[in-house]
Amino acid sequence: MQTWSLPERPVLESNFLGRKWWGLRTTDLHWHYVEWANGSVELYDLFQDPWEMENRVSDSTLTEIRSRPSSELSRLKTKRGARTG
Repeated sequence: MQTWSLPERPVLESNFLGRKWWGLRTTDLHWHYVEWANGSVELYDLFQDPWEMENRVSDSTLTEIRSRPSSELSRLKTKRGARTG
């Protein structure tokens, strides 16, 4: 079972070129999940794609891997009072 978090900051919140996003990584650094303020979502397999060039969020074989961080990120953002816009 994958554990989704960043050890020092469970919810990574940042701005990239003025665009706000939130993300989680598995503790083994295998997966990186990102939600952008505009609603876009990204999922990367860092073992196969360390440069994050292939967004795997639409891969139907990764439904469980995709749904877990979405739920966890939503919970953590609410807990921290993160603004979504």
